[in-house]
Amino acid sequence: MTFNSFSIFLTVVEEMNFTKAARKLFITQQSLSGHIRRLEEEYGVTLFERKPVLKLTPEGRNMVFYARQILQAENMMISGFADINKNSAAYLTIGISYMRSAIFGSGIWKRFHKKYPNIEVRFSEKNTDRLLEELQRGDLSAMVGIDLRPMSGFRVEPLVDEQIRCIVRRSLIEETYGDQAADMIRKYQAEGIRLEEIKEIPMLFPPKGNRLRVPLEQVFRQAGVMPRIIFESDLPELLYRLGLEGDGAAVVTPMTIYDHFRQGTMLPEDCCNFRVLNAGVNRISLAYQADIELPHYVKGMIEAIRDEFSEYKWMMERNRI
Repeated sequence: MTFNSFSIFLTVVEEMNFTKAARKLFITQQSLSGHIRRLEEEYGVTLFERKPVLKLTPEGRNMVFYARQILQAENMMISGFADINKNSAAYLTIGISYMRSAIFGSGIWKRFHKKYPNIEVRFSEKNTDRLLEELQRGDLSAMVGIDLRPMSGFRVEPLVDEQIRCIVRRSLIEETYGDQAADMIRKYQAEGIRLEEIKEIPMLFPPKGNRLRVPLEQVFRQAGVMPRIIFESDLPELLYRLGLEGDGAAVVTPMTIYDHFRQGTMLPEDCCNFRVLNAGVNRISLAYQADIELPHYVKGMIEAIRDEFSEYKWMMERNRI
């Protein structure tokens, strides 16, 4: 029985749907069913109950446990050979969000590839909750996520704390608040801002369902005021651009500003970047297995991630991003 059959079986378990699993694996449903049938024949068990809905049998649940152990052991064997022989090829998979991949992925890969050119790197780009599932299943060598809690068998290492930012044109504040604007801007630049203090200014927000939206709604609810939300988007780059153009007060994470700053694009003189004081802090952390000896190249990837986010943290502190 090939390792591939175990991997296909686990994909069916993850999707709990033969059609979706076949599509995800880029194979026909007939081929997928053949792998499952051969597993069942090889071990003399029934892995799935097909009706009324697809679900694992007790034997199937046992197979999940052992299949994961077998594939993890194979991966460790490959990792060990790659450590011993620098000419051996291996791969590792890193979990990271789409946005963090877009901003930090290139730097992480270049730092790593310089030292480990024979190792193939794959990024699994999903939200933190889905990446945690993959990490705990053993599908990831490490992951970068937001607000990770301690986990048995894993090390969770804080990388950087992010405070939400408000991007708004000075002219928009002056237009809205008149003679009070200059004092307001000086105060907010020095101390940070509470969003309810500029409730009259149109807001550019992430939509409901976005992780940033929850603390923002809490801010206004606690203040007993209703924000003037005129535009919503999951794309922080779009919110940022509209804020720069004076369409409203854009609420974004500092990653977006950092990405522009790193490329040499500074905020216009007429544009303010305020720290939002009462919307909480996002802690970005790195998680990886702590109860096994990691291959050298996995340790190298962990170091590359640390270095990339250390530079981000330093740039934020130095330039008040």
